[in-house]
Amino acid sequence: TFQSVQASSPAEILESSCQIIVESKKLREVQWFKHLINCCETFYFCFTQTSY
Repeated sequence: TFQSVQASSPAEILESSCQIIVESKKLREVQWFKHLINCCETFYFCFTQTSY
């Protein structure tokens, strides 16, 4: 559950999950995942540019 990782900041949670998605070349071949990767990269940029 989300509570199990509540010790991490939103940026850290996003980074760990997005990094796996973005780095997976197989997922890039699937159109739906291409959309998800685009969203993930966009949100990741927003989080990394935000200071908590």
